[in-house]
Amino acid sequence: MVKEIDNNNVKALYDYFNYIGHYIPYYFPVNFDTWYKCMFKDYWEDGKPLFKELKTFLYYEDELLKGFIQYGISNFVFMDDGIDYSNNYAIIRNLHYDKDSRNPEELIEKALEYFDNSFCEVSAFFHIFGMSCYARHGKLHNSLFYVENLLLKYSFIREHENIYFSKIISLESYYNDPEITYEVRHNDKNKEKINFILNDKKIGYCELAFLENNISYMYIIEIDEKYRKQNFGIRCMNIIFEILKERNIIKLDLDTIDSNYIAQNFYTKLGFRYRGITRSYSLNKRRTHFT
Repeated sequence: MVKEIDNNNVKALYDYFNYIGHYIPYYFPVNFDTWYKCMFKDYWEDGKPLFKELKTFLYYEDELLKGFIQYGISNFVFMDDGIDYSNNYAIIRNLHYDKDSRNPEELIEKALEYFDNSFCEVSAFFHIFGMSCYARHGKLHNSLFYVENLLLKYSFIREHENIYFSKIISLESYYNDPEITYEVRHNDKNKEKINFILNDKKIGYCELAFLENNISYMYIIEIDEKYRKQNFGIRCMNIIFEILKERNIIKLDLDTIDSNYIAQNFYTKLGFRYRGITRSYSLNKRRTHFT
């Protein structure tokens, strides 16, 4: 049985979300109020809600909560030259169910009934539309890849694959680089951009999100091209580690695309541990039976 979320069952969904979080390295525990805001009322940095419409349905078997789906229409879609606010973009944001569920098809069929030809794109587990309390990591982790089988059955195709990494910051000491300085710019209360400076010139930057439970997530680190292959990447990462340790951050998480072997080797060399594969999906409408 599929039932829409309401005030009577929202706490059950919070408990279920924490239950599946044991298997997903980037589902950090947060309190109910934080989770509720991020699940149902998430906003982008400019204050605009992520979704024009957002639907959440729970899946029950024998009166037990066995899964849920959340889908909606975004307020924008990312284009090559920026953000387009005019197009509707359909997102299956969350889709989870117990592996022994008898009929999880009810969940995805609910979403596909909602999507029609007015939506030029339909995606599932689109990274940037994940919940802000998890650094917007919205992809499906390999611990739940049986959910992928259901997506493929309904004409979704794999779009992107990433490798997820974690490093425990608090276990090591880091070198205080005498030559490279940095400046911190706050994007909002939970995000920062750090610029790295050498001889009064910016040589690169990184962007970090700060999450509950002393965890940070790194969106990106980039070293200017003329400073690459000169050990500046490692030196700047050690500055990041030092900054985070001084702030009592315990763990730093990040991910990179599966084909970027240079980045993967770089993070492994720095002591990051492999934490699994994550994937996003798009709907292949040419194979679908609905219009």
